[in-house]
Amino acid sequence: MNLTEIAYRNGSSIVNIELIEIKTPLASKDGIFIAKTQFDAYMKMVRAAAQDGIKIVLNSGFRSNEQQTYLYNGYINGKPGFNVAAKPKFSNHQTGIAFDFANTNSGKSNVYKWLAKNATKFGFI
Repeated sequence: MNLTEIAYRNGSSIVNIELIEIKTPLASKDGIFIAKTQFDAYMKMVRAAAQDGIKIVLNSGFRSNEQQTYLYNGYINGKPGFNVAAKPKFSNHQTGIAFDFANTNSGKSNVYKWLAKNATKFGFI
């Protein structure tokens, strides 16, 4: 499924972007989207990781303004289960090119180590 959303950077809308859904098993749940412009590079990275025995799974991708507001409010109000979240319209996730991955365990997992070593080869930091 594809959809179009407004992307934000530094508090302002910048463009309407086309998103593409990443589904399970490549995502931790259905409904995770990334910018369509990132899809080919992302899939090349996933395939390369798989060849090295690494399974890359997305936990989060694009966030709408409503989603970012929800996460930010949970964070600033100290609600359990909420992590650090940027203010709405200031999150890199609202550009469609920021992703969070499962099983990265603060730099100790094989997924994290593989991404740290190889992600730049596919245009990711």
